[in-house]
Amino acid sequence: VDPRYDGSKEAWANVKKVVDEMKRDWGVLSITDVVLNHTSFDSDWIFEHPEAGFNLVNSPHLKPAFVLDRLLWKLTLDIADSKYKQKGILNTPVTSESLEKIRRLFLEEVLPNYQIVDYFLADVDKLKRQFETKVRDMIDAPARQPSDVGIHLIQDETYSLFGCTVDLDAAVSKFYVQREKLTDYGLLIDAAVKEFEVHVKELNKQKRERIQQFLKDAVGNCIASAGYHFLDPNGPKYSKISEATPIVWRYFTEHPFEKLTCEQEIAAIEDASVARHFKASNGWIMGDDPLRNFAEPGSLVYLKRELIVWGDSVKLRFGKCREDNPYLWDRIAKYCETTAQVFDGIRLDNCHSTPLHVAEFAVDICRGVKPNFYVMAELFTGREDIDMIFVNRLGITSLIRGLLCYAML
Repeated sequence: VDPRYDGSKEAWANVKKVVDEMKRDWGVLSITDVVLNHTSFDSDWIFEHPEAGFNLVNSPHLKPAFVLDRLLWKLTLDIADSKYKQKGILNTPVTSESLEKIRRLFLEEVLPNYQIVDYFLADVDKLKRQFETKVRDMIDAPARQPSDVGIHLIQDETYSLFGCTVDLDAAVSKFYVQREKLTDYGLLIDAAVKEFEVHVKELNKQKRERIQQFLKDAVGNCIASAGYHFLDPNGPKYSKISEATPIVWRYFTEHPFEKLTCEQEIAAIEDASVARHFKASNGWIMGDDPLRNFAEPGSLVYLKRELIVWGDSVKLRFGKCREDNPYLWDRIAKYCETTAQVFDGIRLDNCHSTPLHVAEFAVDICRGVKPNFYVMAELFTGREDIDMIFVNRLGITSLIRGLLCYAML
């Protein structure tokens, strides 16, 4: 219960008293909202338990997206402060021409100073030394023919700069082979190391081009969003670039206990005591697969700026089971148990973005308290077959729909 309305220790008891009176005297059943997928960015408990969100320590795959996010926010602050006035970029008026200037400025002058791409690359010299050491320590003679195994970059799970690697055993089978006119083992090793080096450089080149395209697309998404907010007749028609009306809203929360500049925040990425407080916000992705978690490793949603962000929220990180985040699972269990003791039903907020196993866990707790508990769900999947997965697994009683949902179907 929000302490602004009832800060007493008997808060829930006071709510239950009103709900019971409504049911007894007027025959009115009560349903309340239950939010499982996210929480408010300024909730006291999320400050105390940052591990409950997707932060840069438990979710290092978000580091590149965080750097991009802070650079975009700094761009807003710099334009608001007239830093680029001499380049013809003003904070007002905002026009399609000025947005194009902002796009070019960011891609050509701002972004190149921060090597976001390097989080996805390998240290060629380091891998070359490891490969050469491995080959020179081998007892077996080189293979007669190279293996046909593919050698690709393996993403470093901690997302360190130039932290990617390759399967060195596979690389040995592919590059350390007998070669025509080369009988000296030293020369065979040199040839294998050289070919390996060339291959890794090519892998880096391909990955660099791919990530650079992602970043270009991300900036395009940002400018398109700004076009809606500043220029579209159906948008809010912001008149000025400022902290209150930015080019784009931030995807990650600020540090809750001290004010840091964008540069300080970027520099603190590897400081776990600080980085644990930079948490990903929740949001909505048009046409996305509701059965996948867009904040988990493997997703590039935050880097590619595909999220329609809810900047006042933090997306919660449950993992696969309670052992992955005990505090959060226990908090949700208590939340749902207390809710079911007071109310006759719930509306599952943002059900389509809530991990299905988490929603099942919550509904099971509620119906363990009241077997006939009513479950209403806000469910916009865009597909009837996926709707049915949610309905059947959660035992949903009724759905909240909208014109947008029907348009998608």
